[in-house]
Amino acid sequence: MCSSLNELLKLDLFFMFLLSYSNLQEYSLSLHTFWSKRSQNLTLAYVQMPYTELPFNVWKREQLVTKGQHTVDDICMVKFMVRFGRPLWWALWEAGDRVVQDGIIQLAMDKLAACTVGKYEVNSFLAALSIRVMLDFHPQRMRATEVQNLMVAGHLQVANVIPVHCEYMISSTLSEPIIAEVAAQVLHGQNMIDLLSQNVREGLIEKGQQGELVTHLLLTLAQDQALEDMEIAYKDNQGQLEQLYTSPISVVTFFCALFPQQYVDKLLCRHADNSPGGLTFKEAFADTYVMFTHFGKAADDWCMSNTFMFMALCCNMAISC
Repeated sequence: MCSSLNELLKLDLFFMFLLSYSNLQEYSLSLHTFWSKRSQNLTLAYVQMPYTELPFNVWKREQLVTKGQHTVDDICMVKFMVRFGRPLWWALWEAGDRVVQDGIIQLAMDKLAACTVGKYEVNSFLAALSIRVMLDFHPQRMRATEVQNLMVAGHLQVANVIPVHCEYMISSTLSEPIIAEVAAQVLHGQNMIDLLSQNVREGLIEKGQQGELVTHLLLTLAQDQALEDMEIAYKDNQGQLEQLYTSPISVVTFFCALFPQQYVDKLLCRHADNSPGGLTFKEAFADTYVMFTHFGKAADDWCMSNTFMFMALCCNMAISC
């Protein structure tokens, strides 16, 4: 079928196939490993492959957010987070009753981990870690390619590009506040340092950005520690979870969790170099907050604009430049 479709590529035709075989995450073989001799002799550069394309960030209104209309408390609510990402979350919220709405995070946990709570496997933790610290899989390693395929097939990763040689795919975890919250819940009580170092040693993760990975990990650990030291109020639709990681943290509390106490004491009492008689660090940032559950990559200088920063805040996303 693939070679037949290739012969029709130049025609203005559109095909829709209804298959009894529902497994579409597998991409076509490269030409030199194709099972058909006729396909191996094709003059085209690639073989047409099946693909699934789904909408993203689709909500009932044209704009997901409106500047000046949302508070920090609003952004932390499940009913706000469901408008981002896959339409599944908003559809469940819109059509479900209170029981369904309270169970959205639990459902997302099952989907991300591909296991029920308490029965998580190695790939469950790897999928959650990939979301929290933004992992890049090593495309030249066969084991990494196999794991990446599993992440797309069963752990909510998205296939962005499949090169024409069809030997691997390039996937990513998109910015979804619900999934980022779920990833934190799955990793609760786990040693993220050991999880990350193990996957780096096994060659699954690219080593070219070790500095960025360490930074993401340290900031994430500081956030988790700060939340452990805080009393967080119960939120609507939290269900039976102890707390939600999507919560604002004061800058002072965050820095206390990020640095050893001996350095924190000096930092909080410091004055700005250009204002030695002005406010101390603790006084200047007394009413400021930090809030993020995952990281996103900055593609260009638009990430420095007020509009982008507002969107990042609404998604609880930190920016990696």
